Amino acid sequence: MHFLITAYDGKDDGAPARRQAARTEHLENAARLYEAKQLVSASAIMNEAGVMIGSSLIVDFPDRAAAEVAAKADPYVKHGVWQDIRIDAIRMAYGAR
Repeated sequence: MHFLITAYDGKDDGAPARRQAARTEHLENAARLYEAKQLVSASAIMNEAGVMIGSSLIVDFPDRAAAEVAAKADPYVKHGVWQDIRIDAIRMAYGAR
């Protein structure tokens, strides 16, 4: 089952530095999920100035509980980057095969 994870960074002054510090670990985690065919796509959410303020991921897990476990295990959560996370079930029209 596919889920859209929409995760926004904190809005405090330290948020960009936390994102940068955890970025390599976050991308390594995403690569593992992709190799396991659990990550379909991932994107940074940008503000009007082109600054990263969040992330969107389409993931493939058996159920919402598994998607929640994966989201909570992301390094951006561990390092306090993502502050507002939403997980919605979706039905892919294109992109997943």
